[in-house]
Amino acid sequence: MLFWHKGITICAVLMLAGCGGTGTDNSSTAQAASTGGMPSNWKATDACSIVDKAAIETVLGTKVTESALAGVHEPSASAGDAATSECTYILADGRASVMTRWSPIADNTKEAIDLSRNTMNATLKGFGGGTVEEIAGLGKASLWVEKVGQLQSFIGEDRMVLITVPSGAGAKDKAIALARKAGA
Repeated sequence: MLFWHKGITICAVLMLAGCGGTGTDNSSTAQAASTGGMPSNWKATDACSIVDKAAIETVLGTKVTESALAGVHEPSASAGDAATSECTYILADGRASVMTRWSPIADNTKEAIDLSRNTMNATLKGFGGGTVEEIAGLGKASLWVEKVGQLQSFIGEDRMVLITVPSGAGAKDKAIALARKAGA
């Protein structure tokens, strides 16, 4: 249970670290601009739809007994702030979560990714250490933290998913499979 609380702390730090900056336009950002909001095919305010219950059960190999959507933040076109949400899945043998973020200003820049990595390293140091592993070939950039069973994947210029799975054998592969289901 203690690591779960650390994971939540790390999640919050990473969501904030991924904010800010400006980037270049891409297809989902262009689509969002033309529709006045986030892409309809990746609704960051509904993380439970981006990685659904069936995907969690299939990939983690356990039953979801309950799910809850929280932390919903609707984007404001005039303020340029990001859409976010978190879906928590209570499993037969633990819990998992998926946090999603979409930014109307395409701010998944190299600087934002570096800031996220550096923030994670500093946070881990405060909790007794751990490593941040870069996962090649997954999204624009992806960071895995074994200590808390957490994967942060930057998907293109404007989307990000943060997946926390129960630690143990195969946790990294399971988190990667879930990130792929989210579009990474």
